[in-house]
Amino acid sequence: MNRNIVGIIKSKLNKKKTIIMAIYSCLMAIAIVLERKIIFTGEVGASYEQNIFLPFEIKDVLKFLIAFILIYIISLGIVIIFDNKKFSIISTRKKEHNRKSNFKFWMIFTVITIICWMPFFLTYAPGSVLGDSTASIDQGLDFSQLNNHHPVLYSVFVGIFMRIGRAFNNYNLGVALYSFTQLTIMAGIVGYSMMWLKKKNVSLIYIILSWLYFVTTTLFVKYAIIMWKDPLFCSFLFLMTLMLFDIIKSNGEMLKNKLNIIKFIILSILIAFFRNNGFLIVVCIYLTLLIMYRRKTLKFDIIALTTIILIAIVQGPVYKKLNINSPFEEAVAIPLQQIARTVAYDGEISDEQKEFLNKLYPEEDFKTTYTPMIVDTVKWNKNFSKTFLYDNKVGFFKTWAQMLIPNFGTYVEAYLMETLGFWSTHIQNWYGFADTYIIWEKADIENQYDIHRVDLIQKYLGFSMENKFIEPIPIGSGTLFWIMLFIIAILIANRKSKYIFTFLPGILTWITIMISTPVAFSLRYVFIFAYTLPIMLAIPFIVKAQEEDIIRK
Repeated sequence: MNRNIVGIIKSKLNKKKTIIMAIYSCLMAIAIVLERKIIFTGEVGASYEQNIFLPFEIKDVLKFLIAFILIYIISLGIVIIFDNKKFSIISTRKKEHNRKSNFKFWMIFTVITIICWMPFFLTYAPGSVLGDSTASIDQGLDFSQLNNHHPVLYSVFVGIFMRIGRAFNNYNLGVALYSFTQLTIMAGIVGYSMMWLKKKNVSLIYIILSWLYFVTTTLFVKYAIIMWKDPLFCSFLFLMTLMLFDIIKSNGEMLKNKLNIIKFIILSILIAFFRNNGFLIVVCIYLTLLIMYRRKTLKFDIIALTTIILIAIVQGPVYKKLNINSPFEEAVAIPLQQIARTVAYDGEISDEQKEFLNKLYPEEDFKTTYTPMIVDTVKWNKNFSKTFLYDNKVGFFKTWAQMLIPNFGTYVEAYLMETLGFWSTHIQNWYGFADTYIIWEKADIENQYDIHRVDLIQKYLGFSMENKFIEPIPIGSGTLFWIMLFIIAILIANRKSKYIFTFLPGILTWITIMISTPVAFSLRYVFIFAYTLPIMLAIPFIVKAQEEDIIRK
């Protein structure tokens, strides 16, 4: 019996699979050891004396080895199960895939998603208006206030609904219209993803389970009624993810079709203008397609390149001409945290560097306000000189670079703590997860728009459903990242590496956040991971089924 088991394992595994899984296991084991060196109180705003980084010990090597072996065994086991032809989510029955049936399938899931989400929306009407929301409302109602801290196009989009509210002297109406529109868009995209799975011949059971994932907790409906740029931005990234898979499957042939080119360009524009890291994501996606399908899609290349140039012109010279700026302190959150930690722990700093830093932010303030998990306590402090930082960008990076080598260990600690939630295998936090409130009812500030919560179900039916909804589990952003990385490892191990580019929207979003995140925890920054989870899990099976169909033919 043991020999038979060994024989089965050997037949299912090859050198490439074992190496790929070893690399994955090594990376994850490193993450596990590192996250256990960080003592996190659960409070993002806690000081550096509470949220601390423990020194490394010899026994950490043993912890790494144990973690590596366990993860390696589990990952190889999953690979063996995946390779079993009987284990699949792909239907063996032929399905009808004409345009009419697909559209009907899409609409059915869209409508029932809206119906399932409506009680929550009606209970928490007109929707959630948070701190960032107020800036978009202000800018949407008064274009003279526009700045790119909150993307211009998003603020204009918010302004459409708020101006309707102003016309009726009812800003609650404006927020409600915005929330319902965003909810409808997201429900439509959920429905579209179900149709997309159907077209890939995925079993109806898996499709229904995927749909239940979107509607059985309040995670997605909370995002659907939050006035944040992130839900719509990640919706566009989700659609781009689906389109990239289809482009790769067609070996680039899709990009020769005019309608598909138009779809790609529209998605690119929306991604580029709905969040400030969007342009970089679009550029990287285009360059990847250019390299993969060079000389095959000339028309697409010309149109896409022209679009990127025009976006760059608008976000560069045009914005500058209109005095629409992006706050520089937002882009240097991590370098700022590394400097703050060095000062707080009395690191090696020359007199010249101290003189520069004191003009930016007094040394004592660095020591009293530095919090390892969030940069806001420094950058929003009244003594922090944004003007000096903006006027001395080169000097800031020069000082940061000069301090790097003498304080390398401190810099690494600062980086790992500031990004903890996005790489940790299991640590999660409610901060920036899925908030449901109206800022004026939570904070003691003037409610100039008279926006307030109204439980419409209680108001018109006499009872409330507020305590009936299932709260979402605060799954960590890093956990979702490791799931995606494992799917990528499976694709590479099975010689289907080209399909890993399907995940470019998620990968690039994660990379940009790891470069400039202002806080260690906030699912909204990488909400694309939660959005695409059912698709991520399905893709290896879809690819495997395609391969088996080719072999049979």
